[in-house]
Amino acid sequence: MSGKPVSQIVVANVAAAERMAIELIRNTIIAYQGTNVHIRDIDEWPLLSAFVAKEATRFGAQTGGGRWDMRIAGDRHEPKRVGQADRACLTVTFPAGGRIELVVGTPAGEVVVVPGTATTVNGAHTLTAESFGRLRRAEEIARRSPIRALILSGWNGRDEHGSSEAAQLLDAWRGPSVPVVLDEAARTTAENALWSAALASALGDVPRVRMVTAWVSALRLGLATSAALRGTGIRPRLSVVWGRAQAASWRPAIVGLVHLRRHLRLGRTLLTHGPDDPDARL
Repeated sequence: MSGKPVSQIVVANVAAAERMAIELIRNTIIAYQGTNVHIRDIDEWPLLSAFVAKEATRFGAQTGGGRWDMRIAGDRHEPKRVGQADRACLTVTFPAGGRIELVVGTPAGEVVVVPGTATTVNGAHTLTAESFGRLRRAEEIARRSPIRALILSGWNGRDEHGSSEAAQLLDAWRGPSVPVVLDEAARTTAENALWSAALASALGDVPRVRMVTAWVSALRLGLATSAALRGTGIRPRLSVVWGRAQAASWRPAIVGLVHLRRHLRLGRTLLTHGPDDPDARL
């Protein structure tokens, strides 16, 4: 799978579609500062209206002017249901292209998350070999069982013009066609877990979030995911990838484990107060 994906994700009702759209907006405007968000017929969407009025600008979004980077549109009164050919309940179009269609139906399947790991190569934020090992594991999972959504998670480091870890993972996906969500805002393992929890909670009716992890990061990611999902009713599960290649990040894994509580605190501040809050900065 490569290019600009079009994913159809099932939600139980219109309110769930709005909640998911809000989390997609929040994630995108943190990843792409200054994003201009346009919501068609915004007065018909009370949850989205409240988010734009009270929170969106704090996260760096713009909501005025003729130009738009991210567009939300749909039909609240006659939402598209699974199998129908008309418009979706809500369609989210992203700044870098691609879109997610949120359709009303009976949700099924777990959420699978693949966090990226990257290093700097010739000045570019580039995925490491261990990331591809985790991606291959996720492909195996997708071939065996239904996936409600595949979350590919990771930012673009300090390289403002390079591809994010999430986008690079998408380009390298060789599994079956599944609904994909790109989390391009997560900066740390703690934020991989926090963003995944926020997105899965917004979807609703998610029984389990399965995190695909290197064995050296399993303890850290397991603790972070349990903390992020606490109180949501969603069960965490790890799919651990073994092998020498998965030991490459042993040093960051140890350092990240030591600083896990701080990273969770920074991530929660980022999600609730936006990137300009001093307490959200790494």
